[in-house]
Amino acid sequence: MSWRTTVSLAASFAGLTLLWLALRPERPPEIKPEPHFPWLTEQYTKIEIQPRDQAEVILERRPEPVAGLSWFITKPVERPAWDPYVAEMIGSLRELRNYGPVRPGSEGYDPARAGLDKKAELVVHVHVPGQKKTIRFGAVPLQDSSQRWYMIDGDPNLYLGPAGAPDPFLRSISEIRHRGIAFFDRHRVVKIELQEHFKRAKVDSTGNSSVEEGCDVSEFEFLENPGGQRGWYWVKAGDRALQERLNEGRIYQLLADLITIQAEDFIETPDLAKYGLDKPSIKFRIWMREAGQPIEVGVGRAEKAGEKEITYFLSGQTGEVASVDSRRVEFLPRTRHAFRSTALYDFSEEEIAWIELTGEMGRVRLKREEQKWAVEHPEGFKADDQALALFVAELFAIRIKDENGFLGAQPDLKLFGLDPPGITLTVHLPGKSGASDRTLPYKFGRVKRSDTCLMKPGSDEVFATGGSVHTKLDKLELNFRDPVVFSVRRDALIEISADLEDEKELGKRHYFWIEKKNGAWAFRDAAHQGAEVDPEKLSDVLTLVNYIAAEEFLSRRREAAREYGLETNNTAGRLSVVYEDGERKTIVLKISGPFPTPGTDEKVRYGMIEGDSTVFRLKAPLVEKLKAGVEAR
Repeated sequence: MSWRTTVSLAASFAGLTLLWLALRPERPPEIKPEPHFPWLTEQYTKIEIQPRDQAEVILERRPEPVAGLSWFITKPVERPAWDPYVAEMIGSLRELRNYGPVRPGSEGYDPARAGLDKKAELVVHVHVPGQKKTIRFGAVPLQDSSQRWYMIDGDPNLYLGPAGAPDPFLRSISEIRHRGIAFFDRHRVVKIELQEHFKRAKVDSTGNSSVEEGCDVSEFEFLENPGGQRGWYWVKAGDRALQERLNEGRIYQLLADLITIQAEDFIETPDLAKYGLDKPSIKFRIWMREAGQPIEVGVGRAEKAGEKEITYFLSGQTGEVASVDSRRVEFLPRTRHAFRSTALYDFSEEEIAWIELTGEMGRVRLKREEQKWAVEHPEGFKADDQALALFVAELFAIRIKDENGFLGAQPDLKLFGLDPPGITLTVHLPGKSGASDRTLPYKFGRVKRSDTCLMKPGSDEVFATGGSVHTKLDKLELNFRDPVVFSVRRDALIEISADLEDEKELGKRHYFWIEKKNGAWAFRDAAHQGAEVDPEKLSDVLTLVNYIAAEEFLSRRREAAREYGLETNNTAGRLSVVYEDGERKTIVLKISGPFPTPGTDEKVRYGMIEGDSTVFRLKAPLVEKLKAGVEAR
């Protein structure tokens, strides 16, 4: 066959193919059998399940979900259902379609053989708005174990569907039910009552001891306070009314925990005392908006169960005891203090007009001017603006140390350094929208180095915070004082003497005394007579001596000078500087011995200017350069 013939045949075939495609009859669409249960999941309102020779189970859909749950078991017991299992039931029904029914009178129509003549293995009544539909499941045919017979009430035909279609309906109540212990919508909770059961030793006036047993009751409410702030407040402790802003994150975490706790098992009508639930260590009562009765959850005792520990809970909604893996509830708050805010203030820095600190060491007042802070008292005080802003920010960083920092009302405030307080921090807040001004005093006392105690305005309770807080407040203006303690022109220096003991060799001292005459520096002390001054060493000393700045101010208290060996003239070191500033003047810097820095190998020295009780930390190079002296070698 020639190539021309081949091309001609190929062209003819292509033409015929195109003609057939253009003229071929249109294929009818595939008709998929109609489902017997065509409704969407959310259209189902009720499912009644009647297995052969077993109790009927009824599931009902609530108009509005509760805690995200739509379906509830209403018979034979009232329990919340596990929505995914109900969805599985509905999914099983939607798989049943009208595939080739076996009609009455046709070959193979035998309800008795299909297990549907008298009593079906399973009957399911399905409710949707305005309609009820019943399906009866029968036997699995011998010739095909993958299918099962079923009938629809009102339809005489027999149908075949998946053999496993009834399985989701045959689960036990314990399988179908939700395993949570509390069911509510967090956003609708408006009140929580916390009951804490306690046993504690009690001693009467005669010295006899006994065990006191009782219950502390606290009430928390979501409300709007007179200042217009909406949130959670502690409103009642026993019979005492309060209004303390709570840590809302802990409140919402509690509610989230309660509705997500899953039980390992449930115990019906139990002996509550056996599980520590006749007097639960903690009981929560939760009120919903527009609901009359509270939801109750009690926490009982914990015990070992095989390899793990379980904690018993009492669900007031179902009346059951639930055993819960203790690891799932180890962070559940157990005291009222866990819900309290550790913040000291319920206002922001921007709302303050002035701040005043008063104590044994004096008084400082700060005022807010055009978005920055200034020192109003002492008058003329030179502050480091950056340190001042940082100090105010640190005031707002003060927090009650943790839930153990709530110490309650105390009969003897002297024990907590609060009678009288060591420091009082007063904050003035101008009123807004016609509200009155507020002046709020916060009282601080130091018990020991590790603790600072405080009392908030209007409260008789003692709180604990970090020990460094009192130390910082006691420094008053030293927190933001300009770090320069001595500054003069270098050419104004006319005499320098230094005397420092050696920290390693007992009795050895580093000493020199130089003066400037006719523009030249020379030794004055007898030990260096005839020695020359090294220009480079001299330059280093002059640079450090004419401008002395503190690394940090510590205190003006006498005990601080005593602690660092600066109280007397017999100090580890002294630097005397004479200078001309219109007249001849002298300053003397007392220098401490070396002190270790916690957590490091470094040692630091402290200083104090004679005539000024302020102790401060020296910059490291100063002492080392003075010890090296200025003698040429």
